[in-house]
Amino acid sequence: MFNKIKKNNTRIINISFLIASFYFFIRFIDCLFLIPFPIGDENVFVKEFNYFINNGLVESIRNGMSIFFILLSFLIHILSGLGEFSLRIAGSISTISLLIYFYFRPNFSNSNHKKIFFILLLFLIPTTGASIHATNDSMFFLFLIIYIFELIIIDRSIKGNKVLIFLSSFIMIATRPVFIVYTGIIIISFFFFSVIHRNEKNKKVLKEIILSIFIGLFATILLSIPNILNKNYKLSYSDKSIYNERGITWTEWVYHSQKIGNSSKRFGLFSPMLKWQEAYKYKIENGDQSLPDSYPEYLTHDLGFLLMRVVSSILEITIISIRYVGLLFILFSFITLKRYLNKDFDNKMLISFIALFGILTWSIIWPGLVQHRWLFPFYVIIIHCMADNKLIFYKSISINILNLLIINFIVFWFFWKESFFMGI
Repeated sequence: MFNKIKKNNTRIINISFLIASFYFFIRFIDCLFLIPFPIGDENVFVKEFNYFINNGLVESIRNGMSIFFILLSFLIHILSGLGEFSLRIAGSISTISLLIYFYFRPNFSNSNHKKIFFILLLFLIPTTGASIHATNDSMFFLFLIIYIFELIIIDRSIKGNKVLIFLSSFIMIATRPVFIVYTGIIIISFFFFSVIHRNEKNKKVLKEIILSIFIGLFATILLSIPNILNKNYKLSYSDKSIYNERGITWTEWVYHSQKIGNSSKRFGLFSPMLKWQEAYKYKIENGDQSLPDSYPEYLTHDLGFLLMRVVSSILEITIISIRYVGLLFILFSFITLKRYLNKDFDNKMLISFIALFGILTWSIIWPGLVQHRWLFPFYVIIIHCMADNKLIFYKSISINILNLLIINFIVFWFFWKESFFMGI
């Protein structure tokens, strides 16, 4: 059996590519056309889009908007007349742009490694739900990933490198305020990498990181001038908060749900969200200080809860990651450790630091079950680093081939479970 698998490696890769492409196509059609519109966070952007149509750009900036995402959606509306549905088209364009970027920009050691990467990416995108929907997640992650890869993986001599670094930094920062978390992860990861591996190149990259973030932030401030002139010194972003409608923040709601979940027989693992009314009732009965209302406040609210949650969150992510990248996250952690011990410091080692530190960061700052769409850019890094890995599983069977068989099984399981389309 193992000899047959070894002899048919190329065939397995080609078949897996067809399966992943079909899966991506079906999920793309499902998310774009069949799932009810609008749903979830899409309602926020529908409101923004209509406000922009009725009130114009300046008033929309003052009201708070995802500037580039709404402008792209409006352009699509002008060209197609699709109205609010243009938002989903905008999300889809960002998704397709990510595929195009990886097809042309990064180099792969051979065609099979490139195919393995695209198999995993075509599977990952619709599985995490990070793209295709009518939200700005797809645009944010597109430019965050371009920023990371142009900064670290793509050679400076390649045409358009510096333009893409600064352009992606600007659009990323202007799209979502959560850029603070992700750019913080990049900077801190780079700092630790520089401590253990000192060279002149690191200093140049650090200058580029600081300069690109500074210019991107400055340009975003310029976009928010209507706010500043109105004596509102905040940058213009979409408002996804629930406090005004429900009297609690997302952090308070998630923290309370997890706190109740911690008392269960499962030790708080995979705790479901309770109804928001229960968290609100608890807050009213016990006072505002009973629940942390933000990331920083959560980190200092209850150290015992925090430590328990970090351990539980890492375990949850490790288990659930199999649904998104197969065995790669588990193996990636050990391979990165081995490379560190062997002092194998290169660009892939640096980008590996970013992926692992990013996943650890979300495990620390989020009080409940981490949504895997937030980990999407780190999963992309992992599959890129692992696509050309030559690690052997058993009798010359590579880990990547074994992982492709696992991914294929997950795809077939999904089609069986959902009867192909979730939206029907």
